[in-house]
Amino acid sequence: MTGAVADELRKYRERSRFVRGIVASMGYRQAEVAFDRDERFAGETKYPLRKMARLAIDGMTSFSTAPLKMITRLGFVVLALSLLGIVYALAMKFFRPDITVSGWTMMMCVVLFLGGTQMLSLGVIGAYVGRIYSEAQGRPLYLVRDVIGGDGER
Repeated sequence: MTGAVADELRKYRERSRFVRGIVASMGYRQAEVAFDRDERFAGETKYPLRKMARLAIDGMTSFSTAPLKMITRLGFVVLALSLLGIVYALAMKFFRPDITVSGWTMMMCVVLFLGGTQMLSLGVIGAYVGRIYSEAQGRPLYLVRDVIGGDGER
């Protein structure tokens, strides 16, 4: 990493930094360095599956609100399916009353509707939390690599 990239990286004041993603998002030129790693001589890795999974989750949540948006979409799907379930429960109540259990229709309507509404509400709250998170990170909107022309002051 060059000094310029390291200086820019120091400007990020986040507490839980996903350095791999931050460096990649800066836009500086990057090169791949291939190397052969010798097989471990003794002991076992200090980076087990649990830590690798945590790193992957940090990578997804540090640069994207997509999981929160997926919850909102899931909320719409669950709400739509619950409305279909309510229509089914009411149809069974009115057209096949001989096979419906007493109280089942009302219970299903309430459970399905509240479940869908809660999922959708969670998605809406998640959208706001995602915006707050993005603002709290305080990342710069852009990086100026070079100033061409002008008086040369920064």
